[in-house]
Amino acid sequence: MARILKKGGYRSSSVRKGTEAIDYLNRNKNESRIVISDIDMPEMDGFLLCQQIKANSDLEKIPVILLVSLSSPDDIIKCFQCGADSFVHKPPDEQTLLSRIYSILKNNEIRKEPKNRFNVEAFCGEQKHCINTNNMQAAGLLFSMYDAFTQKNRELEQISSELRKLKESEAKLRDLSFKDELTDTFNRKVFITLVEQQLKIASRTKSGKALFLIDVDNLKLINDTMGHEMGDKALKHVAAVLKGTFRHADIIGRIGEDEFAALLIEAKKDNEKIISDRLQKNLEDYIAKESIRYNLSINTAFVSYDPTYPCSIDELLSWADTLMLGALVSQRRAP
Repeated sequence: MARILKKGGYRSSSVRKGTEAIDYLNRNKNESRIVISDIDMPEMDGFLLCQQIKANSDLEKIPVILLVSLSSPDDIIKCFQCGADSFVHKPPDEQTLLSRIYSILKNNEIRKEPKNRFNVEAFCGEQKHCINTNNMQAAGLLFSMYDAFTQKNRELEQISSELRKLKESEAKLRDLSFKDELTDTFNRKVFITLVEQQLKIASRTKSGKALFLIDVDNLKLINDTMGHEMGDKALKHVAAVLKGTFRHADIIGRIGEDEFAALLIEAKKDNEKIISDRLQKNLEDYIAKESIRYNLSINTAFVSYDPTYPCSIDELLSWADTLMLGALVSQRRAP
């Protein structure tokens, strides 16, 4: 508190008890311009201190600011009842406190004029309170309430923003642990785990699955001749095409440096040709759309999972790899 007041250019004196504050004010009534008191003090709380100041004809003109808890509506009612000029939510916000002090001191001459008093009835919980107040005090306390709730709203917004950022960070960390950072597809470990779960379900429900193995053609050549940055872009391009080709429920993963795999959750007999043709067309459309000027191509292999003869994901990948190598050898031997 003293630090805030000093920063605002004010000289201050402090006491520990309400009785000490009354003694100090009686000795220095001509020099004291404002009283700032916590409501929680030994022997005499802040409300009683304020009440005694306002009941003393020599001290009643001195404005009183009370530090209260915003979570207690009773405290705000008591501020009205004891004659406080303003209140600040504790711990006090520097800007709010200095602004409140400035406003009170600026209007101090108006406060010294005769005041018209009136009664206000207020309900707090199930209890009715009758408050005797004046225009200036009511205005000051209403501004205090507005500032206090505005401050609380700012705090809640800040907390909400921090929680949102924390959730976003957690989501990113979770994605990093599940996903291949470069292509935003599942990494090999997660892909294997997810596919193993699906194969167990398929064996239990006697439903078929299918696996596509996709190899990025000549990735090493792209890296060697055009740089690894271009090679990374090629992988991203292929990943984008795969995401646009397979369904959202299908599982896509990067399982090697230049290899992707996709498990089709609902496999049909004609899946291989339909999806192979769609994949090739989507790749050609993507190359044209992105104006890719180097040779970006893929090799694929397709294997089916028959729940009647269960096998592991490693066996499926091995069969797909063998099929792909066989197809490549046949292509090279072709005239």
